[in-house]
Amino acid sequence: MNNKKIFVAGLAILAIVLMGSVAAVDMGILSGSPTKFSIDGIDFNIPQGYAVTDNYTRVNDTDTAGSSSYRVTQATFENNVHDAISVLVADYDHDMSEDIISQRGNKTTINGVDGYMQTQGDYTTFNYLVDGNLVTITLTNADLLEDIIVGNQTDD
Repeated sequence: MNNKKIFVAGLAILAIVLMGSVAAVDMGILSGSPTKFSIDGIDFNIPQGYAVTDNYTRVNDTDTAGSSSYRVTQATFENNVHDAISVLVADYDHDMSEDIISQRGNKTTINGVDGYMQTQGDYTTFNYLVDGNLVTITLTNADLLEDIIVGNQTDD
């Protein structure tokens, strides 16, 4: 149980260090089905039964990776059986490019959003770009990606 949380947090941090950073969180009400959720104007749907886990929330944290600076906002949600969803948006001091994120998995399109998906053990990560910002979703149930990702948002 705690290993899952640590692993999800580790994946999110690794994604930040390797790829980028973020935005600002607008969670709204975390009840009902599904819950609309936004980071820096990028919308997501969080399935019913998931609640935010404050231990893994970051809002406008600033960091560096090599010579790049970035700002990251992240929220993690869990349900009552400890399935987890981590949503991270990273806003670098330069626009991220598809060349950089293409190294993070196989090209996949979900709800009209082009990105790169990778599964490692019990966790799946989907990385994509919106207006030059890196979006990383890491979760224990890959079947939920279609429910979470909102299509038709501006991307590079």
